[in-house]
Amino acid sequence: MKEIKVKILSVDKIKEKLDDLLNYVSIDRINKYMSYKKENDKLLTLGAGYFIKKYISSDGIYYNEFNKPLMKDIFFNISHSNRYVVFIKYEKECGIDIEEVKDDTKEISKFSFKETILDSMDFYYHWTLKESLCKCVGSGINLDNFRNIKVNEGYTTYQDNKYYLNTIVYNNYFISLCIKDEEPFVIKVEDEIINQ
Repeated sequence: MKEIKVKILSVDKIKEKLDDLLNYVSIDRINKYMSYKKENDKLLTLGAGYFIKKYISSDGIYYNEFNKPLMKDIFFNISHSNRYVVFIKYEKECGIDIEEVKDDTKEISKFSFKETILDSMDFYYHWTLKESLCKCVGSGINLDNFRNIKVNEGYTTYQDNKYYLNTIVYNNYFISLCIKDEEPFVIKVEDEIINQ
């Protein structure tokens, strides 16, 4: 089975290389970094900027109406949650989501899902799969639509297109990946080494 690499970067590594990263990323990313008040938010956006600069180049990036970053003929996606930023670059449309598993999911479950959610693990399993599909499609999360999406790992059809989805648990985080393709894959998480 095909292995798809997902790059991951922790906020601890970003802190260690903070000065190097601030000298490396684009001025737009620095401005975005400066606009955040919380340190963790600053570090996560800096990590996202690092991935874009290293693997994509910020020249030519544009955003669709749902604020998904796009680039002609290059497919990539970024997600972050609490302590990690994840990045995927692939030859086809892709979407990725990472979420830390927490226990406070009962209220959001009621209006986010039609299916019965058993516990917080079940919640994050379904949430990240749905969000990775929405990000792959480029539509963002519209909760009315989000409730109606039915996904599990494996093949799914959405808006007349075929997708393959997979998920893993990594250090108490769900990471889900959606590729606009029918070929099955497994996710391989790789720690990013900052060489700046």
